[in-house]
Amino acid sequence: MINCWKKCVLVLGLILLAGEVCSQKLFTGRLLSKADSMPIPFAIVKLTDTGILTASNDSGMFEFIIPDSLNTLTIEVSALNCRQAMAFTRTGKQIENVFVTVLLHNLPLIEIVGLSASEIVKKAIARIRDNYRHSDHSVPVFYRQYHKKDSKYVFLVEAHADVLNRFVHYNKKTTTQFAAQIHTTRRSFNYEDNEQPHLDHFFDLMEENPVYEQRGSVLNPSSVDLVQYSFADQNNELTHIIHFYSAAAYDDRIVKGTMSVDKKSYAIVSIDVGYVRKPSYRSENNVTADYKYRVQLVRGSLHAAYEKTNNKWQNKYLLRSYTYDYSDKNSFLRAYTLTENFEMYFGEAVMDHPSDARYIKASRLYTMKYKYEPKLWEINVPDYYFDNAPKVCDDLSNQKTLDFQFEGAGK
Repeated sequence: MINCWKKCVLVLGLILLAGEVCSQKLFTGRLLSKADSMPIPFAIVKLTDTGILTASNDSGMFEFIIPDSLNTLTIEVSALNCRQAMAFTRTGKQIENVFVTVLLHNLPLIEIVGLSASEIVKKAIARIRDNYRHSDHSVPVFYRQYHKKDSKYVFLVEAHADVLNRFVHYNKKTTTQFAAQIHTTRRSFNYEDNEQPHLDHFFDLMEENPVYEQRGSVLNPSSVDLVQYSFADQNNELTHIIHFYSAAAYDDRIVKGTMSVDKKSYAIVSIDVGYVRKPSYRSENNVTADYKYRVQLVRGSLHAAYEKTNNKWQNKYLLRSYTYDYSDKNSFLRAYTLTENFEMYFGEAVMDHPSDARYIKASRLYTMKYKYEPKLWEINVPDYYFDNAPKVCDDLSNQKTLDFQFEGAGK
């Protein structure tokens, strides 16, 4: 009799257990953003009714075992830029879409996580054609060149001009051709020990633009792997600040500097390059025209900046400085040191597809007809970048007053 009673209890327990199991159900959900219906991966999901925790997969999917009678679920979701508690009413679908609010403005929308500094530079180089103006155009510029022999300035030339940029596209490569229309010029007298007037480099400076003339710059795609890149310590929400260094990219110099790259477009916003001659490098063939002096590079720098106008980036300024030692051709004893500074500032007005009839394709500004019009110099001109106006003007005025030199330089 007792055994019979035990059997009845066991059967009743199994029936109740089966009923409890049958009253539970698998709930499959998918976390989606309310803003754009994108899946929310790897979120922590808590069913408050039971205290059970789970996590969504890379597609936003998650699962719970819930009582079949539980039609409204209280869910807590915790994810990147999202923390929300909500009541969700089941619809009976096999996969339930659970929409939650994500704070989109806190997401790193323009930052591509994981790119190294080198990869960012390569991406910037690859996008140069898209980011910068590559159609024929002219732009107003102000140009300045001034030389310092040892500690004294000996030469100054300035000009207002329009520069014509012609782009030649061939075999997936782009080359740039320049011409200029000079509106007014002023310059000092200049005499050098080698009796050779040191010609200016108006067009040479244009050809040093690291964005358009990549072959000789640190942006040369062929030598970018010879440069070491690293992120700067300072944080900037708009640009990547990247340091670079190379002792292998050039035979004669060691280069180092900093560039800033726009995070959204990968346009190069600015680049500052400094370099020094390698101690072991000596040029045997770089001599002056009169064969009196050997010329050895000491150091130099390049500073370029760009700004966005009408959805294209264009030049803001180009600044260049070289320092050379002039030594006796035979003894290598230093005779003097010459520092040449060049500055070009670009205006915002751009003329697309201009006619080149008014532009001169000369190689030197110095050889063009001198056009000094004093009234055109009554406007403000940019400050000296590499030194200051009083120092330059005082040194040059030791020869003759600058007004006298400006008036008489073309005679």
